[in-house]
Amino acid sequence: GSIIDDLDKDDVVALMDDKKEDKKEEEAKEDEPAEVQEVVDVVTTAKLITEVVTASSETVTAASTITSAAEPQVPAATITDAPVRIVAAFTRRRK
Repeated sequence: GSIIDDLDKDDVVALMDDKKEDKKEEEAKEDEPAEVQEVVDVVTTAKLITEVVTASSETVTAASTITSAAEPQVPAATITDAPVRIVAAFTRRRK
């Protein structure tokens, strides 16, 4: 038990578990800038896609307006009632 007490008193000696935890914390700190950069890239890409879609929608709307203005006006066909004459041939039944 006295060896363990001596180790606990010694500030220079670090336990193996402490070293692993410190290493994990350092790795996490190193990974943070990469993760932040990835998030920035995703947001930037989303903004660009939004701008492209908005610009495309405006172009399509403008093209639709120009097309509908350029279409020739064709009068609608009107249906008129015409008298219909039916001719039926009468035949006698012969017995």
